[in-house]
Parts: sequence; C-alpha cells; structure tokens
Amino acid sequence: MTLDAPRNCPFLGLQDDPYTSLLYADEAHRCYTDSRAVEVELEHQERFCISGPFERCPRYVRAMRSRVSITPPMPRREPIVQDEEPTAVEEPPGEFSAWRVMLWALAGLVVVFFGLRYGVIVFTPPQPNEVTPHTIVTRSPTATLTVTPTSPLAAVATATPLAFVRPTATPTPPPGGNNFVLFPAAESVGWVVSREERGNHFGDSHIYSGIYNGAIYHGALQFDLSVIPRGAPILGATLQLVGLNRDRLGDGGTWEVRILTDTVDYEWSTMTYQSLHNAVVLQSLLPVLGADDLGVRKVNEFVFSDEQLRLLERRVLKEGRLSLRIDGPMTGANNLFSWDSGYGPESKGNRPVLFLSVGEPPETPPPREYVVVTNTPTPENVLTAAAIIARLTANATSTGTATPTPRNWVTATPANWIVVTSTPEPANSATAAYMSALATANALTTGTPTPTPYNMVTATPTPTWVIITSVPTPENVFTAQARAIATATAVQRYGTPTPLPPNWVTPIVVTNTPLPQNQATKIAIIAMATANYLAYGEPTPTPPNVWTATPTPTWVIITSVPTPGNPATAQARAIATATAAFLYGTPTPLPPNWVTPIVVTATPVPENAATAQAIAALATANVLLFGPPTPTPPNVWTATPTPLLDLYAASNPTPTPEPTATPTPDPNIIPPDMIGRIGFISDREGGQPWYYVMDADGSNVQRLSGPELYNAALVRDTLDPTGQYQAIVTLPRNPSVDPEVGKNYEISLMRLSDGYTWYIAGGERGADYAPAYCQADPRYIAYTSQQSGNDEIFVVDLLSSYGRDVPLQTTRLTQNDWAWDKHPSWSPDCRQIVFYSNRDGRNQIYVMDFLGMGYKGANERNLSNNPYNDWDPVWFKPPPVAP
Repeated sequence: MTLDAPRNCPFLGLQDDPYTSLLYADEAHRCYTDSRAVEVELEHQERFCISGPFERCPRYVRAMRSRVSITPPMPRREPIVQDEEPTAVEEPPGEFSAWRVMLWALAGLVVVFFGLRYGVIVFTPPQPNEVTPHTIVTRSPTATLTVTPTSPLAAVATATPLAFVRPTATPTPPPGGNNFVLFPAAESVGWVVSREERGNHFGDSHIYSGIYNGAIYHGALQFDLSVIPRGAPILGATLQLVGLNRDRLGDGGTWEVRILTDTVDYEWSTMTYQSLHNAVVLQSLLPVLGADDLGVRKVNEFVFSDEQLRLLERRVLKEGRLSLRIDGPMTGANNLFSWDSGYGPESKGNRPVLFLSVGEPPETPPPREYVVVTNTPTPENVLTAAAIIARLTANATSTGTATPTPRNWVTATPANWIVVTSTPEPANSATAAYMSALATANALTTGTPTPTPYNMVTATPTPTWVIITSVPTPENVFTAQARAIATATAVQRYGTPTPLPPNWVTPIVVTNTPLPQNQATKIAIIAMATANYLAYGEPTPTPPNVWTATPTPTWVIITSVPTPGNPATAQARAIATATAAFLYGTPTPLPPNWVTPIVVTATPVPENAATAQAIAALATANVLLFGPPTPTPPNVWTATPTPLLDLYAASNPTPTPEPTATPTPDPNIIPPDMIGRIGFISDREGGQPWYYVMDADGSNVQRLSGPELYNAALVRDTLDPTGQYQAIVTLPRNPSVDPEVGKNYEISLMRLSDGYTWYIAGGERGADYAPAYCQADPRYIAYTSQQSGNDEIFVVDLLSSYGRDVPLQTTRLTQNDWAWDKHPSWSPDCRQIVFYSNRDGRNQIYVMDFLGMGYKGANERNLSNNPYNDWDPVWFKPPPVAP
C-alpha cells in the first residue's frame, strides 16, 4: 500500500477481531463505537466507513463527543452532513427553546441545499460508456490483502527489450526461425467490473483497468499461440498496448499486466469478474506502469523475461493460449484508464500486439503431453455407490469443486491380449520325430496342457523379404537377341538360375511427400498428421519392398544474354536495364533449379539399310558392355541446322525501319465513371501481365481492353491540378561513386511552359523515383526512395521552406526491414495513398491513411489480398483544370 492511501474508520473491525478491517465493504464488518459489535449495512460502509469519509458518520461524531476533553475542540473545516440522528446539543425535555427551532431550521436548509447540489452525482454517478449500473457484489471475508508496490519504479525490467517498432516494423527473423505478430480476437479482449455478477464486456472498444465510483475494473486479453511451431525456442517476446482514454485517470496508482494460469484458457469467453479476479497469477510482466506512463495513443511495451519465455514455450506445447489480466488501483479515489482493444465503434484501430521471435523448430515436433488416467471402477452395489456420492459431496463442501479436467487427458485402456508365438516348423524329419516324442513324454508325466484361453492371439512373424527387381523390357529386337544369347551362355557355364524364394517381392516405387512451401503449410501438415494419429491410430508400417523414387527436378532453362556486338549496343542495353530496374524493381533472382541449355547436333539419318543395321548393332553392344545410356538431361537442346541462304534475298535485304517516338498519353481521356477507381497490373491470367481496374475498397475487379487509360492515369499522377507543373525523375546532381548504390536518381519539378527544372528531393544513398502529385493539396508530392536502405514511401512538402534557405521537409510513411513498398498514388481527396508491397511474399496492392507531415502512414491494409502478383497501382483522378 502507498503511504498516502486512505484509511478506514478506526471503530470498524471484524466480527472476531475488532482491530482488523478490510479495504472494501463486507458483511463481516462490525462497528465498535459503543464498545460492542454492531452490524453495519453495506451501503453505510460504502458511504462512510471505507476510505476517508468516516469523519462525517453520525456514529463516529457521537462517539467522538463522548470522548471530548475539557479543552474546546478546534472548528471543523468540513460541514457535518447529518444522516441518521441529529447531533444538536440536548436540552431538557419538555422545555420550549427558540434556539432549538432555529438550529433545526438551519440543519434542514443545509440538508436540502446539499441534496439538490450533490444528489444527482451521489445517486447517479457517471459510469464508463459500456457499464450498466449494478448492485455491489458481496464477497466472502478474507484476511489476505494484495500488496501493491509502493512505487511504479519498485520493479525495474532487467530483460533486454526486442527491437520492435510499432506499427509496421518487421524484425529480421533468426536463422531458421520466424517472427510472429499476434492479435487477440474480438471475443477474447475487453474488461469486467465488480458491480456485475454475470457476464463480461469482451469485444468492447476499451480495455478498462482501475477503480471508478467504488467499482473495480480488470482488463482481459487472450492470444492464440497455436501458429507457433511446437518445440521451437522462443527467443524474445514483447506485448504492446496503446492508450485510448484517460478522462477518468486520477493521481498515483500502478498498473500491471499479469500472466494467468492455463486453467482459465478454455473458459475465457464465459469469464466473469469473480472468476477473473480470483484466477491464479503466475507471473507479472515488466515494467510496472504509473499514472505518468499512461496517455492517449501512447504505446506501453511489456517485455517477457527468460522465465516467462519458457512459460510461453510450455503453453505452445499444450493447447497454445496465453491469458492476461491487467490490474490497476483497487482502492482510493477514482483512477481509471483504458487501452485500445482494436474493435468496436470507439476504437482507433490499435489492437494489442504480441511480438514473438521464434527460433528454428525441431525436425520432429515433440508429442503432445497427455495426462493418462484410469477409469473409476464401477461400484459393486448400491451401498458403495451411495458412499461414493456422499464422499464427493463432502469434498465439494469442504474444499470446493474439483479442478476442471484438462483438455489433454486420456483414459488408459488395459491390454487383455495374451500374445504367443507359433512353434517353428521342424527343419527336417529327425527334428520332427524328436519334438513328437518330447510332447508325448510331457503328456504322460505332467498331463495334458492347459486349454488355450479365449484371449490368446498368435504373433505372426515378420518375414524377411527379398527384394527382386524386374528385368526391363528390351527396347528393340537387337537388345532382346543379345540378352537371350547372354542368358544361354550363363546357363551353359553356371547352370540354371536359383529358383525364386517364397518370400520374394518386387519393389513398390513411391515418391516422397513434397516439402511444404511455407510455414503455414508445414503447420497444417503436422496438424493433419496428428489428427489422423489420434483418430485412426498409428499408420501402417511401410512394407520392406517400398522404394522411394528420387523426384526428377523441373529444370528452368535460362539462356545467356548474348554478348553485345559493339559499344553502342552495350550502352543501350545498360540504359534499358537501369530503366527497367527503377520502374519495376530489381530482377527476380535465379531459381535454385536453373540450368543453361546444352546445344547438340542431331544424329544424322542413316543413308541406307546397311548403315542403319550397323548403328543398331553398335547400340546393342554398348548396352551389353556399359548398360543402358544415361537419360538425356532436360537442358539439352538440339541445334536446328542453318538453312541455305537465298542469294537474291541476301543481296536485297529489307531495310530496318527507324524507331518512332511513343506518343505521351493524354490525361484528358479518362472518362468520368473511372474517377476514384484504382488501376493496376496483374499476372492473374497467367502469361503476359495485363491491365486491370478495381474500386477503392478492392472489389469489382475488371479487365481493361488496353493500356491507354492506365498510361493516361500515370501521366495525370505526375501533374499538378492545373497541369502547369510535372514531377519527374532526373539524373543526380552529385552522382554516387559507390557501385552498390548505382544511379542515385532524384525527384525534380519541371515547368511545362518553358522546361525549367529544379530539384525537390533525393540523396546519394540510393534512387528516388515514381513521384505522384497530391491533387487536393498540391503542396505534397509522394515518391519512392531508397535512402533508408530499401524502397519505402516518402512525402515532400513543397511549402515547408517557403521564405527560408532550408531543405524541404520530407516524411517517411512506411518502414520495413526487408520488404519494399513502391509506386505511391494519392486518392482524389489526398486522404489515402495506394501502393504495392512484397511483405506477404508476393506483390500486393495496399492502401494507408495520410495523417500529415511528421506522421507515419496509418491503417495499412491489403486491398488485393489474392494469390497472384498485383503491382504499380494508380488512382484515377479528374483531368487538369486550367488556372
């Protein structure tokens, strides 16, 4: 407890201990103002006895009057509000006094004044928006108090925090491992309040924690850990909460996030205040927060210690859930705070986030932990059954109900089979005669054997199979003839071959199960195998004649780029490659199964029958001597013979046409019904990518007939609203000498009337490209920049240096460690920016909110969300308006 915590009435005590009182109203309390235990109503305790206002209680005033000394007391600074009995000075009964009438009238006026002034506040106290007033819950007496730290600085976090940055940072996964970002479901996050005996407020916008009008609030949230690979080490974990409302926040107090026992995991959706308040706490996350640490949109981070990381690993091995409770102040004045749940009408979209850095999982996940129990034996008679019921009732009355049965318990089925092995067959007649004589002797000396029990089974011995491969079918008559000659020669030299044994089998060739393409597929395969094991038992053992076929890789044939014929061609090719890299990104790396083609010439066709017969005989001899030839690899291409040239055509070649300039698309051709929609490029039809358009929410995808409208929208994106200025990409003023940086292109602004150009953004650490003008507020230009190490979305403010000799202000909207975000385009009202990113492993169209300079992009979401590649989005805007 803190030093300035309010104290209870000194005359308040327990029924069995007058010198001890609880911090909350309870039926076990008694009032000892008259040196005897007097019951106190719960409403009276809440109003006077608990936490300070006891000095206004009539009983306390009367008791203090009886203990007053000769010295007159100091005047009170607070008016005494009379409640149950008048405290005026007594006068002789039956005697009329004008002073008494005046005192009664004055007291009545005071009561009426304070009743009108504070009656509404007392009897209808303000509640949080989602709280319905209820009566106070009666709690069982207990003498154990929860000790609150004396200061938020009493506990200092010692664990090294993870380098997570909210909201779009993606840390580099550990080698062989992965990073996971988990959010609680809507039905798993919310709050409970002590005024309500039943139900909860899961799915609400707020996560309340603290005290308000005497009611205690607990925040609650649960994460599903089933996506974490079983047995993988958890290297780090961080919980992030974002503040939502501090209107009811007082002074002082501490807030803690506590890890609860797993017995509450499976009944989480039905949790009430009592069940959550009484749940067993295993650990508390650091740091402990004070009132100064809480604020709207302020991010509070809690780091898991090494011991808590091991606890998370044990949770993953079980059912994979983590239940947390947020405790705030439970006594004193109003002190209530709420974090954002990410759901509901009042949420700002900042859901609680659990970041996990997970190491490489084991090749074989550990088996699930099953609790094996035996069935309770069936009672032999009705008396035994009645005794068992009476004992269970007594245990429930004295020690409470039994702990719920865990989800991983199984009942052990006793084995009742007697497995015997068959007597081996005698190898010869002498052994058979000996065994017969021995059996006869046993029958004469010890009697006939015991009859075979009904539950005896004979174990079938596993045969040792002999794998024999089939002789391949000869490919032609020459091979068959040569093989017959070789077999006849072997019979003459070594005799007929040994007959096949009775336990021979031919091999069954199977293919390996393909490796999963990603972590989600791997988890699904493991879950399916586990489900099959639980449903149908262990799989049938693989027979000995199963051979695994080595899959033939599907090679990707890649031809080498031909050497340029002259320096001009080399220079043109370099410019084209650089332009493609800046427009569409760096080229896709070569797959691991790529090969270059091997060009061979075809075997010439024999000119006559004798040559054909000689070639066949030579091939047969090679098969007999060296075996069948090695299969032709997939990257062998047969060279097509060069045709003879037509001398007339060679002397009169067709002249090469001169290239014509590609006309600039006209931004005025965009029809009105396309304004506000988003165009993009996609490979969803396979083969050559094409142009598509969709609504602003990602729906109603349609295929364009050609690139004309899309190219016109690209040009419109670079123009200001009047069409007088255009944002372009220019060569660097200070070219970079670092070969890894390459061309550090910059963003410039060009006046179309005279071609005058001036620099606005860019640097020497990478390229800046793909500018897009904001039409609603032309002071902003969005573009893609590599200054941070990879492609990210930036915005430059053209008016930020107006009248000053300082660089223009730029703001970075996206932030990733490995993924890139490219090709921004403003919405017509400039409140949103559409772009594309590969953060999901493929190119997808995303959109984010623009909050202004100095703020990161908010509410990033995937618009396309499909298994294809979609890129280069552009928002269709109205044509330029003449000034």
